Amino acid sequence: MTTPAQYATHDAVRISLPDQEVLEHIVFAEGTRCFLIGGVHVGSFANVKEYIVKRSSMPNEVQFDDFGTTVGNVFAVGSADLPTTEVARVSESANPMMQPRITRSPSTSVSEKVETA
Repeated sequence: MTTPAQYATHDAVRISLPDQEVLEHIVFAEGTRCFLIGGVHVGSFANVKEYIVKRSSMPNEVQFDDFGTTVGNVFAVGSADLPTTEVARVSESANPMMQPRITRSPSTSVSEKVETA
């Protein structure tokens, strides 16, 4: 198991719920699979090719194969050999906005119609 001193900025952890036990420590480094949470490529996955630390007030940069972005736009989700479909499946199941919901229809009291957000 990883000790707290081994965790670094931009690393991620996967935890169990509700006991919050750490299941996996995902190190943010070259080769890490990331989910883009901002910028032009938001919603996509990419593998870190290079992490560039700026020695100024400019934000640090992350380079991928075809593009680059600032480090604030990326979230580490696993190793580069993790299939993107597996990451997407886990992300969708954890996101309440991706869950189907039952809605009421004006013509009936309760509708069985299922919508996605």
